[in-house]
Amino acid sequence: MKKILVLTAAFGEGHNTAAKNIREALEKEGNGQIDAEVYDLYEACYPRISSGLQRGYKFTINKAPQVWQKIYDVLDHTRIVERNLFTIRNVRKALEVMIAELQPAAIVSTYPVYNYLLDRMYKQSQKPFKQFTMVTDAITINSVWFRCKSHPYMVTDPITADVLKDASVPSDLIRITGFPVSDRFDQPDATSLRPPLVDGTIPKILYLIHTESAEALVAARWLLSRDDLEVTIWVGRNAHLRRRIAQLIAESGRPASILGWTTKMPEMLLKHHLVIGKAGGATVQEAIAARCPMIVSQLVPGQEEGNLRLILENEIGQLAITAKSIAHTVRHTFDNQAQVWHQWSKNFDKVRHPEAAKKIARYILDSIEAV
Repeated sequence: MKKILVLTAAFGEGHNTAAKNIREALEKEGNGQIDAEVYDLYEACYPRISSGLQRGYKFTINKAPQVWQKIYDVLDHTRIVERNLFTIRNVRKALEVMIAELQPAAIVSTYPVYNYLLDRMYKQSQKPFKQFTMVTDAITINSVWFRCKSHPYMVTDPITADVLKDASVPSDLIRITGFPVSDRFDQPDATSLRPPLVDGTIPKILYLIHTESAEALVAARWLLSRDDLEVTIWVGRNAHLRRRIAQLIAESGRPASILGWTTKMPEMLLKHHLVIGKAGGATVQEAIAARCPMIVSQLVPGQEEGNLRLILENEIGQLAITAKSIAHTVRHTFDNQAQVWHQWSKNFDKVRHPEAAKKIARYILDSIEAV
């Protein structure tokens, strides 16, 4: 049985989502001959520090996005990662031990910093492993992803591939695979979960609130006031926000659903006609896989700008940051027999890759079998 390591880090859900779906696809496509495991070595080696950094990251992107923009630019334009690898020496040691003991046939990274360590270990390994990187961002790609070597880079779309080529990454090291979403999007019954939007159908709206803000609450209040919308509001693990939304629902006198943290997000996106939320990599890619048009209500400068471009350039959604603009965009989307919504829905075929995880797994397995 061949061992494959899938490396991630919990700084953004895109890394974890990609890692989980790649692992599942590898084991399904491996016909019992593949043992794939996901490892977050930051969490394993520095649990307290990692937890604190995750909280700091979430606070910064949600409450001080301009600060994160500056950090993002520093990562992009300097060699700060390469010069500070000594600060994660425990991660390096743990990775060295894993490689020596497990002798993996392949290592897949969904978080770029690991590659700087793997470059050195690959040369030193007595049994060289195949190395792959899943670039979880789209279009706007920080150079931290490609300043080190990888064999190869797997990217979400042709525009992202061109960005890497323009940055002098060899074409033969770039493979367009799509983002590895859950195989739930690739099931025969996937498209049957959403009611057809015809005369008399009430549109189903999924509002993902990542940051409890005055604008988010005003937007929620407006959505809940409409008798021509069926609304579900996701609050994650935020207990205080859940209570605020429950109060707004009670005040509205209208039925609505509150959704906490869930592993059933693919099903939720497949059931709804429109999602409103933050332009995170996993959210955007899952909305695309679900053929669910998206209103981007929150955007992290730098890293999420490419995800927004993916939506706008393919005409499958819109940007609306304020409560007023969200209300206007929702009305516009469903006016005139939902003309805009129907047009958006037709545009998914050119960007949608529900089979991406399977494609990635097959590519990795074929590569290690060829050795």
